[in-house]
Amino acid sequence: MGASAGFRYLRVQIKTFMNRYDVVASLAHEMQHANEIAQHPEVACEASLAALYRRIGDEPEWCMFETAEAQRAERTVRAEILGM
Repeated sequence: MGASAGFRYLRVQIKTFMNRYDVVASLAHEMQHANEIAQHPEVACEASLAALYRRIGDEPEWCMFETAEAQRAERTVRAEILGM
């Protein structure tokens, strides 16, 4: 996460060695996180990103954040892909 010249930048990483269904579900999960960040214009660096996730999510491990909404997006997409 960073900002420059009035723009914010976010890098998303997913593990691509998974099967294609898990890759797509993981991408949905990460895109939900991107949406969460986009809704908070005050987030412009790693420190403000961590502060946001400490407010809206959980920190199961140090500096590893999670939200219920991202988990829900992943489950929903996986179920749609698998026709459940």
